[in-house]
Amino acid sequence: MKPFSTQSRHSRKGGFLLLESMIAVFMFAVGLIALGHCVRNLMRAERFKREDAKARQVLSNYFSMIENGGISGAETFSEEVGDGYEGMKIHFEKEQLKLMNEKEQEVFGLYQIKLAVTWESEKEELRRELSFIMYPRNNMKGFTPITQ
Repeated sequence: MKPFSTQSRHSRKGGFLLLESMIAVFMFAVGLIALGHCVRNLMRAERFKREDAKARQVLSNYFSMIENGGISGAETFSEEVGDGYEGMKIHFEKEQLKLMNEKEQEVFGLYQIKLAVTWESEKEELRRELSFIMYPRNNMKGFTPITQ
């Protein structure tokens, strides 16, 4: 006959292995769920990066058009951007600045230009903006940007 304590040690050890296995499976499941969330967030960040690059390209294109005189005269406008930029809308505002020089004389011809691109991503409206000051060229064809 075996002593009583030996049998209880074996049964406790078997139960302990079952508990370890259950904890290990639980930890593995939690790890898989966390990995799934990481992949989803990575895909969301990659999509935002692509959309943000497109928005910056739109702003760059409109800045070049303004600089070369392609957009002049209009004070404000909004329009849909086409050609591969579906869902994006550009907003343009031009405001004449009223500035004074060191002799307290008004400086004419400076304009504050504000460009904004808006688009919708995952039911959320996103916006990227560009603001700069322009001075008309002598031939009035385009503008000369002034660095701030």
